[in-house]
This record gives sequence, structure tokens and C-alpha cells, in this order.
Amino acid sequence: MLNKKTISLKGIESFNETDCYVVQDGANSFYFACDSGLKLGESKTVETKEGDLSETTYFSEYKAVNGLQFPHKTLLNIGMEIELITTEIKLNESIPAADFQ
Repeated sequence: MLNKKTISLKGIESFNETDCYVVQDGANSFYFACDSGLKLGESKTVETKEGDLSETTYFSEYKAVNGLQFPHKTLLNIGMEIELITTEIKLNESIPAADFQ
């Protein structure tokens, strides 16, 4: 991502009432909290048959899993709001080979 010519640091903006660094990649914007560095959201425009659709995603309720921070609440706003709640995250769990057959 760092080598992409279309990526730039746009500045600092308020996103969901939090000061965030805004990283711009073409028409996509990514919001990282100034105080923690956590990704709090992203906004983008998606082309559809009916025309362009603005989509904003909010990430919150970060919790540590094996020392890494993961959002456990995701809110998608695509003309209507969809809330996703993560109840469990497992990292590097063994998966039986039979699951791939």
C-alpha cells in the first residue's frame, strides 16, 4: 500500500466525533484515530447499475485478541444501516484437513 502512487495523507478531520488522520486512495478515504492509530472507518463511492452509491463503514468496540486490536462492532451505512457484531475471533487455530474436502 505504501508504494501506491494514489495514496496520500489528506490531513486531520473529525470522523464520528473523533480527530482522525485521513488517508486518501483515489475516491476512498480511510480514517485512523489520531490518539490510538486504530482504523475508525472508511468511506467510498461504489458504482452500481442505478448510479454511484456512497458507502461509509464505522469500526468500534476494539478488543485485544492475542495482543492485537480488532473491532467487534461494524456499522455499514449503504443507504440503510447494517450493524455487525463480532462475538469471537480466533487466530491461528488448527483447522482439520477434513474441513477442506
